Amino acid sequence: MDNQKEKEKEVEVKKSYYNKTPDFTRREPSKFRKTWDSAKVYIFVIAFSLLLYFILLRLDTISSIVTKILEVLSPIIYGAAFAYLLNPMMVFMETHLKSLLKRQKKLKNTKKMAKGLRMLSIVLSYIVIIIILIMLFNMVIPELYRTIRTLVYSLPSQVDY
Repeated sequence: MDNQKEKEKEVEVKKSYYNKTPDFTRREPSKFRKTWDSAKVYIFVIAFSLLLYFILLRLDTISSIVTKILEVLSPIIYGAAFAYLLNPMMVFMETHLKSLLKRQKKLKNTKKMAKGLRMLSIVLSYIVIIIILIMLFNMVIPELYRTIRTLVYSLPSQVDY
């Protein structure tokens, strides 16, 4: 019985006008589409060139505006850079403080404790950065003083009157 149904379906398929639907996915883009794609590139290049020309024409005005914007945004930029640099140290200290307190079983899982650990790790990060800066200045400033002093002593003999 199954064989009979399969044979009937095969006969129906052979009788049909289209044995399978046409495949439109393998077609290449039309000539108009290719032309339009290249035209978009040309339009973009021309528009960008005109924009660049007008920017260069008004360069002094644009540079003064950009300077003013940077003056206003400089504290925000410095703060973001400082936070970006301090974040890994703060996360390191926070995880180590959390594990230390868990080992001593003094840590309760509360939001208040998490905020306190975050504040403590931020303060410790600031202290570490200040100590590093003080050590750096203690190394650089005496060497700078010696170099300037040597320059001042040797300069008169180098200059011809």
